[in-house]
Amino acid sequence: MSSKVLTRRQALWAESLSEFHFSITYLPRRLATLPDSLSRRDDVYPESGEDFISNKPINFQQLIKQDEAQPSKYFAVKVDSF
Repeated sequence: MSSKVLTRRQALWAESLSEFHFSITYLPRRLATLPDSLSRRDDVYPESGEDFISNKPINFQQLIKQDEAQPSKYFAVKVDSF
């Protein structure tokens, strides 16, 4: 049996994950009952258009309130006339 040489990234992941006790088992797609984030495919979902926008509710969130969008409220603006 030969030992594998790990890259730095693999060694960091191996060290970080060694603190946890878990097992990874392969399950064919036809036997899987519910999809999870690891088994979903991104190429199935649309990447543009109306369907893409409606699939992502975060696209409809207002991140900055109207009151906060006024730069003069936060910065002193001085206009020089040339």
